[in-house]
Amino acid sequence: APISASGTIGGIVSLDFISFMPLGCIAPADFYSQLVAYTAIPVILSAMLIAYYIKLSNSPDPNANDLKVKVFQVFLTLTFIVLPS
Repeated sequence: APISASGTIGGIVSLDFISFMPLGCIAPADFYSQLVAYTAIPVILSAMLIAYYIKLSNSPDPNANDLKVKVFQVFLTLTFIVLPS
């Protein structure tokens, strides 16, 4: 039952945040340029978050663990936002 309920809600409410980021307003872009940008931007952001997480793992600072949790939450949120697109 929970799977069918989430499927019904997911069909009604779409979280397609990527479509709200029109690249044509920033620079003239054709379909392939937009495809590369929409693919590369989340990958680059994820790589930056992973690099920062690894840097925090090597940090002797006791507050680094709290920051690592927040970085991981941002990473998971990014993957959740990109998933529907």
